[in-house]
Amino acid sequence: MAIYTDNVERMRINTSGNIGIGATSPRIPLDVNGMILTNNRFVIQSDAAGSGAWGMDGNSGDDEFRIFRSSAYNTSGVVLLNITNTGAVTAATFNGVSDIRWKKNIATIPDALSKVT
Repeated sequence: MAIYTDNVERMRINTSGNIGIGATSPRIPLDVNGMILTNNRFVIQSDAAGSGAWGMDGNSGDDEFRIFRSSAYNTSGVVLLNITNTGAVTAATFNGVSDIRWKKNIATIPDALSKVT
């Protein structure tokens, strides 16, 4: 089934039930060819039970962009990355691995704490 305006196909639902907006051959349940505008939050649910989600939102009160991980699709959960309107970036704790194989010229700094200001 196709929906037209001004004799141009705008949306299609194929025999598999996939919906295409600006896509005449939708390959997945919602196939959009173009930009998507949301006025609150974009969430990717990680399982059918809704027990986990990743999302992005614009916190209009603070004029910030956030990426978050949540236990449910309708909550902001833990903010992993935050970008303010001035470009300042904050991120959640990074649990990277410090590996000696990547380090060169390792040396002990005598009386190191006295050099910290």
